[in-house]
Amino acid sequence: MIKNLSEKLFKLHFGYLLLLTVLISEIFTSLMSILLRGSITLDYLITGGIVSLLVASLLIYFIKYNSELTEMNKNLQNEITHRKKIEMTLTKSSRDWKSTFDATKDMIFMLNDQFNIIKINKAAAHFLNKTIVEILWKNFFELFDNLVASRDVWPVQHIKDTKRYREAEVFITSRDIWLFVSTDPILDNAGKVSGYVLILVDITEIKKMQDSIIRAKNDWEDSFNTINDAITIHDKDFNIIRANKAAEDLLKLPFSVIANQRCFVSYHGTNQPPDGCPSCDTLISGRPCSIRLFEPHLNKHIEIKALARHDKDKNIIGLIHVVSDITEIKKAEKEQEDLKTQLLQIQKMDSIGRLAGGIAHDFNNLLTTIIGYSELSLMKLPKDNPMADNLHLIRDAGEKAKELTRQLLAFSRKQILNMQNINVESTVTNMAKILSRMIGEDIEMEIKANGTDLLIKADPIQIEQVIMNLAVNASDAMPSGGKLIIDMSEKTIDEAFSRKASGLKPGSYVMLSFTDSGQGMSEETREKIFDPFFTTKEVGKGTGLGLATVYGIIKQHQGHITVDSLPGEGTIFRVYFPSIDGQNDSDKDKDKYKALPSGAETVLVIDDEPNIRKLIIDTLKPLGYNLLEAESGHAAVEKMELYEGTVDMLMTDIIMPGMNGKTAIERIKSRLPKVKVLYMSGYTGDKIQQYGIRHSDEDFIHKPLTPNVIAEKVRAVLDR
Repeated sequence: MIKNLSEKLFKLHFGYLLLLTVLISEIFTSLMSILLRGSITLDYLITGGIVSLLVASLLIYFIKYNSELTEMNKNLQNEITHRKKIEMTLTKSSRDWKSTFDATKDMIFMLNDQFNIIKINKAAAHFLNKTIVEILWKNFFELFDNLVASRDVWPVQHIKDTKRYREAEVFITSRDIWLFVSTDPILDNAGKVSGYVLILVDITEIKKMQDSIIRAKNDWEDSFNTINDAITIHDKDFNIIRANKAAEDLLKLPFSVIANQRCFVSYHGTNQPPDGCPSCDTLISGRPCSIRLFEPHLNKHIEIKALARHDKDKNIIGLIHVVSDITEIKKAEKEQEDLKTQLLQIQKMDSIGRLAGGIAHDFNNLLTTIIGYSELSLMKLPKDNPMADNLHLIRDAGEKAKELTRQLLAFSRKQILNMQNINVESTVTNMAKILSRMIGEDIEMEIKANGTDLLIKADPIQIEQVIMNLAVNASDAMPSGGKLIIDMSEKTIDEAFSRKASGLKPGSYVMLSFTDSGQGMSEETREKIFDPFFTTKEVGKGTGLGLATVYGIIKQHQGHITVDSLPGEGTIFRVYFPSIDGQNDSDKDKDKYKALPSGAETVLVIDDEPNIRKLIIDTLKPLGYNLLEAESGHAAVEKMELYEGTVDMLMTDIIMPGMNGKTAIERIKSRLPKVKVLYMSGYTGDKIQQYGIRHSDEDFIHKPLTPNVIAEKVRAVLDR
């Protein structure tokens, strides 16, 4: 602006001077002509007028524009003053910028389009440990080649084409520091990149803080996902905003699916919270709430704990769910409950067993007299004797009483067993005809026999009783007819099943199952079916000892029994017996009325019950034996001390008042070491074992006694 004004003034003054010179020249010429020639011509007059007119015009123009020139000169002076102020301000700003440029702690590099450094601040020079002169016009990348892994980490490499700001984080390996690098392009008037400005900021501490935060976050995430319980975090509208890995596993859905899904949709498959929802209570009260339930949507037993989430002002802003899969716990509790039930069952049976065992001795002594003498009388009477029918009735009543005693002892597991190797499949097959008659013609019976040797060690009579009782029980459940399937197979019991079946050891078992299409049972009935004297039959139609007896026999054989049943869907009983290797023992001759073996040996009978002694004597004496008797252990010892003849056998009761039979035998054998011994007792097996005698011993006979058993056992012991 100042330059234009100066040029304008220069042109204006130059014009004035030129006109003035011309006028002066013309005036001077005219005057000289007049003086020299002495006359004035018309031409000169005209010329003089014109000149006068021009001079007048010039004077008028000069006067008119003189004030403008003055004003222009004044403006020029002001402009010059303003320019000086601007120059001073720019100079100060330049000094301030230079001070700021060098004072900043961040490193600043200005590069040309060849990446050579054209300007740098002191922070950058200090970082490179060089002077500014040593750095200027050096290639930026070459200076940093030994400090970074690759040139590609610098954002300046990538903005030549984009012409846009870029940034990056660069790790200086040799210094173990991180730099934040921001890069702006410098554009010329044509819009081309003519250079770059790089600002480098040391962010090492920030990176460390970030790493610490990330590590803390990762540790939290790891811990969050390591927790076995499912954890979901919700807002106040029940929407899931966070979930751990266990929650994804429990719900079988990834977080991307359940995110922002309402919790009752995910957990319960419903459109609203279920009854008793702990979250609803927690949102209202702010207190932790929990509930246990079986969730059909997940097919699991779960425990849900709801906790409130609060903001800094203690306002509830959402929920936290901690959901535990307690399916296995519930199974364990059920198993524990089953074990408790089994223990109570055992305790019940033990109590009844103690009662049965307590009366067994006296009861068996009574039955020995009843059954024994009725059979002796039947042997002596002709078949057409009218008294025979009465004796048969007496004997049959005695047998029923004997069977009742066996049942009481069986379910209490105190019955003395005659253990043999038996084939379960053969036993069931041989019983098919009698079973079909027992269950009735309106029930179809199917026996699945594969011709397999399914051997167990058991009392055959007891096993037959188990089979008959379970078959009859099945028929009772099908009053209108149906189908009974009896199946047998080998079964391996593992540790898991063993834990459920109290006292059942893992191993190989023979499984005998009874499946009926009957009425089924409720859970309440299933829990009581093995209780002694429990029955669902009408009064007078059942003793309640059938399944209790079955239970006792099975447990006495180290076996196990289970029952599965639902009302209207039938019942399955499964019986497990330990399997063995070996051969099936042949059946014994059960003919009660075959000829009794005779003998001529001397037998001392020792028993505190006179009726027992009399039955034995009345049985053996007609067979040719010489009989002696003693009413106690002391009496037997004294008699043997005085007796001078030969005694071949001592037949003694084990448990008697005063001296027991075992002690008496030991004293007598000290004098008669070769004498044979036959023990007898009406007590249970566990009781006689206290005297060192087992029910399976060959020199033992269990009461109640019958004539044929007495005769055969005496002969067998004497012949050994």
